[in-house]
Amino acid sequence: NRLIFQTGGTEAARFDSSGRLGINENSPSDQLHISGATAAMRLQDSDGTNQFSRLERAGTTLYLISRDNANYGKFSFLQDNGTTQVETLIIDQLNRVGIGGTPSELLDVHGAESKIKLTSTSHSRDTIFQQGGGHFHIKTSHANGVAINNGSSSAGQLGIYNSSTESIRLAANGDSYFNGGNVGIGGVNSPSDFNSSANT
Repeated sequence: NRLIFQTGGTEAARFDSSGRLGINENSPSDQLHISGATAAMRLQDSDGTNQFSRLERAGTTLYLISRDNANYGKFSFLQDNGTTQVETLIIDQLNRVGIGGTPSELLDVHGAESKIKLTSTSHSRDTIFQQGGGHFHIKTSHANGVAINNGSSSAGQLGIYNSSTESIRLAANGDSYFNGGNVGIGGVNSPSDFNSSANT
């Protein structure tokens, strides 16, 4: 058994014998099956003006669109355990991504110990960027430690700033300097001036 809807003698939609609904599709393969040159579904908030979401398939690309009238719409991903809902991922109107909280930067990760992990599946190595306990940590499983490179070159440069002033520079292919105070070697209690010179 099936139920067919037609407009002007042309089939527009049908329920098949399994209760599946096909829109512009006479042989639906899922509970809801929409076919078209650009198949799309819209969810619209009738209380607002042009506040809607659109799920669209065009060629090889799936589009998820959120609009807030003349503004960009927000995306929010929620988890629900039947009692409470937790907002786990946000993409706001300024294209900022927040994980575990509201973003204030392009990528903002919230947590008691916020971590970002980069894993190389081809080399079985990983690096973790971690913020917690008042310190920022970079941890790597690579035996050679952390390398800072300039593009594809093996040369790199590390700069440490005090406000907008570069106080420390470590350069692999140029001059390095400390300009932020005295330097302590072999202890941290009484650093003093450190000078070194070499004649060539």
